[in-house]
Amino acid sequence: MSAPREKQLSADNRRVLHELTRELRSKGCDATEATSAAYLEGVLCFQRYLVSQDRRPDILAASRADVQDWLIYLATPADRDGAGRAQGSIRGWFASLRRVYNYAVAEEMIAASPMAGMTSPPESEAPIPVPDTGAIRAVLAAVSADKTWMGRRDEAIIRLFCQAGAPRASEMAGLLAADVDLDADLVTVRGKQANGREKIRQFPLEPKTARAFSRWARARARRPGADVSPWWFLGVKGRMTRSGMYQMTERRCAQAGVPRIHPHQFRHWSTDRMLDSGMLEGQVMLLNGWTTRKMIDRYGRDRAGRRAGDAARRAGIGAVL
Repeated sequence: MSAPREKQLSADNRRVLHELTRELRSKGCDATEATSAAYLEGVLCFQRYLVSQDRRPDILAASRADVQDWLIYLATPADRDGAGRAQGSIRGWFASLRRVYNYAVAEEMIAASPMAGMTSPPESEAPIPVPDTGAIRAVLAAVSADKTWMGRRDEAIIRLFCQAGAPRASEMAGLLAADVDLDADLVTVRGKQANGREKIRQFPLEPKTARAFSRWARARARRPGADVSPWWFLGVKGRMTRSGMYQMTERRCAQAGVPRIHPHQFRHWSTDRMLDSGMLEGQVMLLNGWTTRKMIDRYGRDRAGRRAGDAARRAGIGAVL
């Protein structure tokens, strides 16, 4: 878990969260940084709400009504312009908090979960917008002009984000130096299955990405402590974290003068490009590390209508009349 953010938790909440993550690690599952961060964010979000309402911050003392009020609060527009919180974030916080309560019940910390029988908030039907190709090119142009070690690193990250089969931000942060083979231009990505266990996939680096990786390898070798660090992407003080990936892309988009592009949106862009190219859905799923077709629908929703129209025009159904 992120140490600075973990310190924002009350002592009681920090204790139960620590016990849960320790239990999961002992079982060999759900041990990734992203999963631990998700539990932390869910508990932290609920704790902040309780404090804002002058209620006791200990989540194990919260009632069902407290949880219901929290969900109503999350569903309420967050600002004066009526912009609500992302539905995906709400669903993630809900799932994380429920997992914590289920663990507390199993360990007899509480008699029953206040979330027992609650259903998850509905999944948003709004498509996630695919970034404009021109905006991505502007970001790459800006970052490639930075010849510092940080510029070399950031170009390698953004180019990898744009590849077919691009890693998620958590997978990018977890990339090991041993996972990068610059002789064969191959990268091994270690993801997570639904049961929390490791899932490995491998894909080739495109020429420009391989070049960026070679440049970063040379810059990385000059970083203090790089020879003993197992992590491929390094920050100022050790490994680059998932949150660091988000901060970096935000900073680089601002530098390029384009709207913010979240790391996950790069995956949406690369998936859109794969589908546009005519790749089979099974191939797209394999590269992206998906096991269900549901993800194809989710990622392709923003431009599905356009692709369908293009396919209809190519088919020329009316041309025979």
